[in-house]
Amino acid sequence: MNNFNQENYIKILKKFKKLKYDFVDYSNFKKKRNQIILRHDIDYSPSAALKIAKIDYKLKIKSYFFFLIKNKYYNIREEKNLKTLSEIKKLGHEIGLHFNNSSNFDYKNKKKFHKEIKILEKILGKKVNVFSFHKPGKYIKIPTKNTIFYKTNAYGKKYFKDCLYISDSTGRWRYGHPLENMKIIKKKKSLQLLMHPIWWHTHRIYREDQTYKILLNFKKNYE
Repeated sequence: MNNFNQENYIKILKKFKKLKYDFVDYSNFKKKRNQIILRHDIDYSPSAALKIAKIDYKLKIKSYFFFLIKNKYYNIREEKNLKTLSEIKKLGHEIGLHFNNSSNFDYKNKKKFHKEIKILEKILGKKVNVFSFHKPGKYIKIPTKNTIFYKTNAYGKKYFKDCLYISDSTGRWRYGHPLENMKIIKKKKSLQLLMHPIWWHTHRIYREDQTYKILLNFKKNYE
């Protein structure tokens, strides 16, 4: 189960359902047992995100997809990506902003932040209420206010420190595999689970020390 591929992604989510976890929104997340927020940050591939969105839908799970407005690998305003966002939205998932800032985050970033929020809202035709930071490790200190500029912060204390937080960032389980964590298996602790679609959308099996091959292949072809 430490291997990354589509089949193991499905196994992980089915196990959470078997453990009686409820997949909830940021708006109704509480510290009580058996709650999980499923989050996907889209750093590389909107098409991989759509594959994962379809899997979540089949499993009757509503999840969150956080998109960058523009980066090296995709421009969300390109026609094919606009179509992808529309399809993910139709599947009933929530779309948020993946906010990328080159310098340390502070309140001087408000103008850029709201500009990107407005772009995403125009694309979606609805309000965007949640955002996540892109590469939060670059900040001296991750901003953990639950609400920033009137938007829910996925790294807010409520979702990041007051509960369990598990991430597959850089193709490695940063806080251990979720289904090897006794706080989950035995105590049913609530958590936020971040799974990047780029690692999980293929059928080929990759170990943690092989996920760089996924990026090498992706960077050769882009989308």
